[in-house]
Amino acid sequence: MYEDLRVYRGSTFDCSISLVDRNRNTFLLSEGDKLIFGVKASLKVDSETNKEAEDIIRKELTADDEIAGKYYFSLDPDETALSEEQYFYYVSIELSDGDRYQIAPYSCFNVGLPVVLSYDRGHEICCQVPRIMRRKSCKSTKQQILDYIKSVYDEKNIVWVRIRNFGKMDIMMVNNSLAHHCISSDKLLNILAKKCDCFDSENYIIIGFNNTMGPSKDDRQAEYNGAIRELFKEHFFDLEGYMKEPVYSENQDLISCKALQIAGINPTEEDLQRIALSEYPDCIMYDDTHFNDTGYNIIAEILLKEVENNVF
Repeated sequence: MYEDLRVYRGSTFDCSISLVDRNRNTFLLSEGDKLIFGVKASLKVDSETNKEAEDIIRKELTADDEIAGKYYFSLDPDETALSEEQYFYYVSIELSDGDRYQIAPYSCFNVGLPVVLSYDRGHEICCQVPRIMRRKSCKSTKQQILDYIKSVYDEKNIVWVRIRNFGKMDIMMVNNSLAHHCISSDKLLNILAKKCDCFDSENYIIIGFNNTMGPSKDDRQAEYNGAIRELFKEHFFDLEGYMKEPVYSENQDLISCKALQIAGINPTEEDLQRIALSEYPDCIMYDDTHFNDTGYNIIAEILLKEVENNVF
């Protein structure tokens, strides 16, 4: 149990939350992350709906609420105008990719009658951010990986980085649209480093930008991938380079690329021209910037092989 909190009914209550990682270093939210402080009147679960009681007080904090490494909020007199009894508070963190972890267990939130001349000096709650819990090792299917890839590359996806665990390996992929947000390399590396801090092993790969636009591609994507490779070294997986790698005959004639070889597709003359320019062949593209089902299936085959080989 965490420290019980006590508020005076109808009074202002000031509180701050500090986050630390497993090494007791300060952990800061990234853009899109949420820190949630909630209070419930009961911990009973509805027997019919199997749902917990709704929060009677709820504060959602973001990176904008951070001051000197802590996240501050206040409850106003209307919010603390509760009957004099015991409630329960919790703290959870919701990452930008939708993953959520409760980082402070339910503890007592007591409401008492106001005391004359009482002074609330404020309260601080310190929570440790957990590592992502390792799922039980199981055989991952191509369809599971395919669904994950499509969620990352979905044009409506605004999440910068997504993580999924497949058996004994974690895969982290960067949203291909990230360059359009003009994010700096340093900020991207900071996001990736904090994601990696949640891993419970060194068995992971990071997939950077997989550009599909040929000569019109944004030079920043190469800059981002270079920065990721430099920092994470062997954990960086060059998916684009792997797929576009030329395949030559014994006479050193260009005959295909790795992506088409994996799919068992014989390239057309136009495909070979694009391969020679380090572009993706039309046969695996939906349009100039997005893969079609064949392209997605090729990527899934490549990543499934990585998971099964489990090289680290």
